Amino acid sequence: MKYKCYLLVFLLFGLCGMLNAQVSAKKLKSEGEKYFGKEKYHEALNLFLKYQRLKPSDLGARYKIGLAYFYTNGVENAKRYLEYVLENSKKPNPQSYYYLGRAYHSSRDYKKAIGYYKLYLKNTKASSSDRGSVKDAIRRCATGLRMEYQEELAIVENLGDGVNTQGDEFGPVLSPNYDNKIYFSSSRKGNVGGKRDPKGLRDEKYGSYYADIYSTVIINGQWTASTPLSSLINSPRHDFVLDFNGDGSVMFFYKGNEMTGGEILVDTFSNQTDGRPLFSHRFEGPMQRANGANHPFFFNDTTLLFSSYRPGGQGGSDLYVALYRNGRWQQAMPIKGINTPYDEVTPFLSRDGRTLYFSSNRRESIGGMDVFRSTYDEISRTWSPPINLGVPINSSADDSHLRLSRDGLTAYFSSSRKQGYGQRDIYAAYFKTIQEEQIQASTPASFADLEAQDIAMEGSPVQEESPGVSETVSITPDPIGFSEEEIQNFAITPLFYQDDDDVLNSPNKRELDKVARLMQDFPRVELLLSCHSDRSGPKQFELFFSIKRAEKVADYLVRSGIAASRIHLKGLGTSYPVAKTETEAGPNQQGSRFNRRVDFSFFYTEGLPLRINIRMPDVSLFGDQRGFYYKRAIEGLSYKVQIAALEQRYNSDVFSAYPDPMIERNNAKSLYQYTLGLYKTFSSAGQLKDELVRQGLDDAYVVPYLNGLRVSKENARGMVADFPDLLNYLRD
Repeated sequence: MKYKCYLLVFLLFGLCGMLNAQVSAKKLKSEGEKYFGKEKYHEALNLFLKYQRLKPSDLGARYKIGLAYFYTNGVENAKRYLEYVLENSKKPNPQSYYYLGRAYHSSRDYKKAIGYYKLYLKNTKASSSDRGSVKDAIRRCATGLRMEYQEELAIVENLGDGVNTQGDEFGPVLSPNYDNKIYFSSSRKGNVGGKRDPKGLRDEKYGSYYADIYSTVIINGQWTASTPLSSLINSPRHDFVLDFNGDGSVMFFYKGNEMTGGEILVDTFSNQTDGRPLFSHRFEGPMQRANGANHPFFFNDTTLLFSSYRPGGQGGSDLYVALYRNGRWQQAMPIKGINTPYDEVTPFLSRDGRTLYFSSNRRESIGGMDVFRSTYDEISRTWSPPINLGVPINSSADDSHLRLSRDGLTAYFSSSRKQGYGQRDIYAAYFKTIQEEQIQASTPASFADLEAQDIAMEGSPVQEESPGVSETVSITPDPIGFSEEEIQNFAITPLFYQDDDDVLNSPNKRELDKVARLMQDFPRVELLLSCHSDRSGPKQFELFFSIKRAEKVADYLVRSGIAASRIHLKGLGTSYPVAKTETEAGPNQQGSRFNRRVDFSFFYTEGLPLRINIRMPDVSLFGDQRGFYYKRAIEGLSYKVQIAALEQRYNSDVFSAYPDPMIERNNAKSLYQYTLGLYKTFSSAGQLKDELVRQGLDDAYVVPYLNGLRVSKENARGMVADFPDLLNYLRD
């Protein structure tokens, strides 16, 4: 009997233990599900692992353990759990294939990732809404495979656990005043706001840490433990550092909640001692979070780049630029040639104002957001196709917020790669070579300034010139006796080129098509092409190369149906640069580009319903007097001295000994006419002619020009009334 009592007690305790285990398991799973649903993956993982020990056969729990490991950077464990689920499920959840694809993708095992992504597509309905994004992931894996053997631009390292935590560190901004200091934002334990729900209310159980702003400095070659900014900046709401102004006296930052929104504020680091409260001012400009704007970058105090989801874009988040003029920010404009139907975010414009870094999840990325680089061509006013910076700067995760250091050797960025400490970490990229675009400033400062000049040039009146300042628009005499509806307007830009093969580049062809249309519509108009160069070789070579470039342009117009006899050519070589190629700041690449060009001059336009605007580069900040001199010298009547007319290059040192050499020809004739000097009176030109004859150039003679176009002796007779000095020429 006593034995039976002991047995009964044992069975009761066992039954209670089993019941308690079942209750405990059920509670663990329920709590784990709640944390999982709130995306609290660390907490969910701990609970599911305890549950698994009690219920090892629950494949649904193992699946969620795999996902929790994936989201907490335990990629190898994620693979192990998800593969176990697939091997032991009679009807696997297709999401297992998808997350295994992501796990192998994050490990840069692109072939296996592609295989699992394809299995996911095979096991989901064609109507599934996420099939498009999975196909994009397959394309990104293919990009990763292509880039496997691409030369790496930099060495990348995590800034370490003094900066990064299990939380979210993002948006590094370099101090404008200290090379060894960066600011960043972080959602981590210990922040002022603590854990809060999306509405901003305290929620210590399921809430997430709201972000504060931190700084860190390098001491003895290592990044020190990060320090939060003062309570004047950090608050119970989200606080994100955005940028600084040029001298570091102003910080731009965001303050707000996830659901109720927020605003961009401006802090001047002022210290008031009279007891009044300190308030940051609201940023008044084209970028407002209420309009979906984010990620500002202040290139200087007058140029702002940012991303935005505003209506009218390409789709997703697009990049915009705005300028500060006349005491206020102007309307933001999309950065043409960069935006796509995907997202473009976190712009950074290097010091040259022509090299743009940004992040995008376009198909050419390796993972999610990748960092891309594009350069702006001042001549064509277009951006080059963006280039993916490749591994290790980019990864299979999101890589963004890249900013270059002042010396061009280091960049800082944030990345959610699975090898990090938490959600996103701050990384440094140490480049193998200096990024030259970060060393030299340009004039004008940014691509946006150039485009603003173009807009200003459209239809604006001619400006009064001063030495060293090129006019922005040259306008033909306004047509008289015609209505505006009858007048044809042409805005034409000179042809800019890099080298001989670039003279007929795509932008130049577009300008030439306009010129051809003008000359087809007005058959009596004639054209003078004047080619300038910017090399330092012997003058006779530069002259000959410049006339040959002009011939290429003329041949294009002839093929477009324009009679060769209506086209006149000049090769001017390097004699008349409009822009200095050296400034106090150093070499001026933009000046060199402006000097390499072919100018248009149109003749016999009087009495036609025609208005032509010639848009010239604005070189007011680095103009060269020689270009200004030439423009003034050829206005009205001028004279030169012809020394030879040949069908080939004239090889003589005379071009180095005497000023203003030039080659010209009419495109319908084969002779090259070589001239020297440039004078406003026949007497002055005659003195040069006599000197040249004494030097053995017996065939030298004076030639008159009107507005730069050669005048025949017959035509000169009809012009004497307007230009009496021609009498001296006719009597010679």
